[in-house]
Amino acid sequence: MASFRLLSDAFLAAHPEEAAAAIEELSVSEAAAFLADATPRAAARVLERMVAAYAAECLGLMPRERAAVILAQMDLYAAVSMLRIADAAAREELLDTVSAETAGSLRSLLAYPEDTAGAVMDPRVKVMPSDITVNEALARLRSAPGRVLDYVYVVDRDGALTGVLNMRELMSAPTAQPLLAAAHRRVSHFSAHATRETIVSHPRWRDVHALPVTDDEGRLLGAIRYGTFRRLEEEDAIERRHHHPSVLVMAFAQVYWLALVELLPLVGDVFVRLLVPSAARERRRAA
Repeated sequence: MASFRLLSDAFLAAHPEEAAAAIEELSVSEAAAFLADATPRAAARVLERMVAAYAAECLGLMPRERAAVILAQMDLYAAVSMLRIADAAAREELLDTVSAETAGSLRSLLAYPEDTAGAVMDPRVKVMPSDITVNEALARLRSAPGRVLDYVYVVDRDGALTGVLNMRELMSAPTAQPLLAAAHRRVSHFSAHATRETIVSHPRWRDVHALPVTDDEGRLLGAIRYGTFRRLEEEDAIERRHHHPSVLVMAFAQVYWLALVELLPLVGDVFVRLLVPSAARERRRAA
């Protein structure tokens, strides 16, 4: 039994999309029981690729402690999409069960309208004050490495975004240099209220792995990762295909053709009955 569980977890981790499609064929209670027994990371990867409504139901049927552990392993964007659909009471119970840090990140995203930059950003970015040296910044990173996302964002004492530099630039800068002097001062960023269209069409995605998000006062709130951008881009492409006029014309043509195929035998029978005299039909039957 243990070897089967290991094999099952290995499959979930290696093929989360195929696993998600297969598990969605089960009843929600069966799916919830199966995923609750999987390793949290494997279960999280599968839930991320499920239809959000189905995933929310699955999580809602799991024991709360187990659901909280799995939720903490999920991509924030996928977790928020699922929590938006979940029952309000179940959502609050889950948020009360996860760690304060995870709950804070999820609540900050849920506060923004769906499909805005604030709703899809990752608030767990590495932030440093502008009035420290490069050496002090490196010391802070070593003491609490956390989640860096390839970039260190520099803010003033009011929290306003003033610069950015990647890890290679930080490590190669003179250690006594002020951090702000080592950073790029012109920073491409999104407003927290930026739409999906604005996010997907931004030209800087060709050059960067993440773009920061700020509030109306320019204070840093988080960053949108390249992986999130790619997911939004794919969702946009699917939506455009579904709503493109040529797709609709082809769909109507297919329906029309199928209906015509179904009607042909009936039309033929009516045609024969109208044009062939009844006596001829009787002779044909006798023959």
